[in-house]
Order: sequence, then C-alpha cells, then structure tokens
Amino acid sequence: MDVLNRAFKAFFEGKIEEAESIVNRLKKRLKRSYRLWLLDSLIKLRKNEIDSALESINLGLSLKDDEAELWVVKGNILTRLGRNEEALRAYEKAYQITLEKDDYSDYEVLIEIAKSLLALKRVKRAKKIINELYELVPNDEDVEKLKKEIESLEDQVS
Repeated sequence: MDVLNRAFKAFFEGKIEEAESIVNRLKKRLKRSYRLWLLDSLIKLRKNEIDSALESINLGLSLKDDEAELWVVKGNILTRLGRNEEALRAYEKAYQITLEKDDYSDYEVLIEIAKSLLALKRVKRAKKIINELYELVPNDEDVEKLKKEIESLEDQVS
C-alpha cells in the first residue's frame, strides 16, 4: 500500500492526526497530486478549519477538475460556509461529471443537490429531484428525511 493510501486509510479509521502527519510529509513530494489535496481538505474539514479546507480543495481542483469527489467535497465545504448557491453549483458539477464519466446517476450527489435547493428555498425543483430519488432508492433514510422536509415546506407555503 502506498503512503497516500495509508493516509486515507488512517483518516477513514478516525486516526486524523496520523493521516495529517503523513499528508504534511507528502506535501513536499506530491504537491501535484489532487488526491493529496482532497485528503488534506477532508482532514481540515474534520478539524473545522473550513477556510483552509476550501484552499486545499481548490488546489486539488486546479490539478484535476474532472473528479466528482473533489466537487462534492467543495460543495460540502461551501455548505458549511453558508454559501449555498456556490455549493449547489459544485454538486451539479459533480453530478454532471458522474454522468459523463461513469454514465450513471449518482443518487448521493442528487441528495446533496436536493438539500442545497431546499436551503435556497427552491421547493419546486427540489421536489422534482426528491421524487426522482424516491423512485431510485425508496427506502433510503436520507431520501425519507428530504421527502418529509419538502412536505413540511409545502405545508408552510399553503
């Protein structure tokens, strides 16, 4: 297992300090690796260093802007910053990449798009996506929550 993969493994096992230590050592050698900057942004996001996380993900995107995962993380960061319009655009970019590269509809990205639309009070478009999601994955917990949230918003409007 290469060193960067070991850092990812440590991160996903909750060993944040170990992952961060590896990433910091690798920054000198692998600064042209978008995966390094992806992991760096995830670590900073976990540590609630939101502005630094955004800088890191932007570095990753400057190296490879056709990786959906980078755009999803950017969307997550922007959501945390309350920049919902930009987050929506990032999630939509991620979704477009999955359609172009992988030729499938990534329902998890659609969930993020629906959440962003709800945060922006774009109920009609959010409802359309949530209904599509409900057909794709009717028993998904996140989809159920979104369905209830959209119903609540519709009740408030009427």
